[in-house]
Parts: sequence; structure tokens; C-alpha cells
Amino acid sequence: MDPDNWFDPSDDPDASMDAFEAGLRRRVLRKRILTTVLAVGGAVGVIGFLFASIFRDEVDDFFREKYEVTDAEAAEALQLADAALADARSRDAAWRAGLATLPDLAAREDLGSCPERLREPGEPGEPGEPGEQYFQTSVLPKASFPFRWFGAGEDPANSAFLSSIEVDAQGIRSQVERKHYDPDPGLRVLADARSLGLNHANQFETVFLQFERKDPHMTDAEGFTPGYVVGWAYLWDHGAGEAICATAVYATNSDTVDVTTHSLGATHMDAGVSYQLWADLDVETWRAIAQSLKWRAGPAIEEPNDG
Repeated sequence: MDPDNWFDPSDDPDASMDAFEAGLRRRVLRKRILTTVLAVGGAVGVIGFLFASIFRDEVDDFFREKYEVTDAEAAEALQLADAALADARSRDAAWRAGLATLPDLAAREDLGSCPERLREPGEPGEPGEPGEQYFQTSVLPKASFPFRWFGAGEDPANSAFLSSIEVDAQGIRSQVERKHYDPDPGLRVLADARSLGLNHANQFETVFLQFERKDPHMTDAEGFTPGYVVGWAYLWDHGAGEAICATAVYATNSDTVDVTTHSLGATHMDAGVSYQLWADLDVETWRAIAQSLKWRAGPAIEEPNDG
């Protein structure tokens, strides 16, 4: 039977009539459901409009930032932030002074294993698999601890520890000065202020002193000459105010590097591929540091002269 023609005289009269009635019932049911949905939706909209119109001030007040930190809470929070900042600056000064002594240190197996372990690229916590272009400027993010990469003779900026405390302290000042949604913001602001300072998340900082670097370069459309990096890496403990682990580092490019090209022209494509080769060398440098930073740091011991 044609589904668009529920009643066909050529069919069995009883069967055709049953199908026709069933179709009518379905159509009526669909109309009732649609009418009910539209009616309910319209009613909700009207009720919402009336509620917003009648209680406009109450609604606006609910979503308004109107609560302030009390003067006493603000004073305590700012005092805590200033104290944390002063402590961070003191530790940063020790870090800066200690950088000059790093070349005098060596990996000392006799002093024991390094108490902290660095994650390698690709381990949980990294932003992607090895080779992904997540290296930015001189910092590898999420690499266990903040990572500073200095060229030979380069003047370092602030320690990552001081930079993080400066940002957090400024955040406390902003919270003290602005209004909040929650009725008692002072408790939260004070909790944030009390958490400022040294903790395991910011206590350690990896420092890499690069002595020599040769960048990789393309040889043809499918080949490249690997680059290499030579230097020393140290794990600085801001709690102890000294480097606690050290290792010599030699790193080279991966055997193969997967690259992504685009259609902006040969010059742009070559530059993009070169960048990916450089990024791979940076990642492999971090891998070499993580794998070789095994022993505590100590004064270098001169090898005995057999002659």
C-alpha cells in the first residue's frame, strides 16, 4: 500500500480503514505534542520576561560585582604579598650570584643521586609527543621545573621563581583593589596571599649553560645535516640557595624528523622546515638533560696527573 495514500479502495477495506485511522491518530498526536512544546516554551519566555521586568534591580544586583575586601583583610593580604616578594628577591639575588659559580661544579657520583627527576619530552605532563614544536624562546614549558637556557656570557634575566612570585603578588593587589561577586572575598584573597612563597612547584629551576651550538640545515628535499649542542645543566634549589645537581650535556638531532610544509612558496617552506629542525634539536637537548641529570653537584675534582 502506498504510504501517502492511506485509503485505497483496491485494498482490503478493513485493513485500509485501520491504516487510515492509525495515520490520523499519529498526525493528531504530533500536532498535540508540537502545540504543547510551543505553549510551554512561550509561557516560560513570558514568565522570564515578566520576572526580569519586575525584579530587574534584584537580577542586576545578583550579577553585580559589589563585595569588597575589608581594610583589615586588604592590609594583611598586601603585607603577605610584600613579604613573599621580598623573600623571592633575596633568593633571586642568591641565584644570580650562584650562576657565576656553576662552571666550577661537576657531577659527583660520590655525593649521591640527584634527589629530583626531570621528565623527558613525551612523558605525561608534556604538551605533546617528542618533536612537537612546543619549544618557545628559551623556555621549555611543563618540563618538570622552570627551564632557563643561557648562551655563553649571556646576562640572565630574573629567575623563574622571582618572575612567578611577582605575577602572583600583582594578582593579590588586583584582588584587593577590585570588587567581587562572592559575599566574603577576603577569605579567598587571604588564602591566596598565604599560599605565596616557596613550594615544591617553584623551588627548583633547571639552568642550562650552552657552550657550543651548531644548527641543523637541509641538504635536499628529504635530507638534513644534524646539528648539535654542548653545555652543562644544573638543577638549582631556591630553598637551599645552591645548585644541587649537575651534568655535562651533548645533544644532536633525531635520526628522522617529521616536518609539515605549506604552500607559501619555496622560501617560506624552507624556513618552516629549518625551524622544525631547530625545534627538534631543542627538544633533544632537553631529553639529553633529563636523561643525564643523575648525580649531585659538587666542586670539580682534578684528575691526578700520572706523569
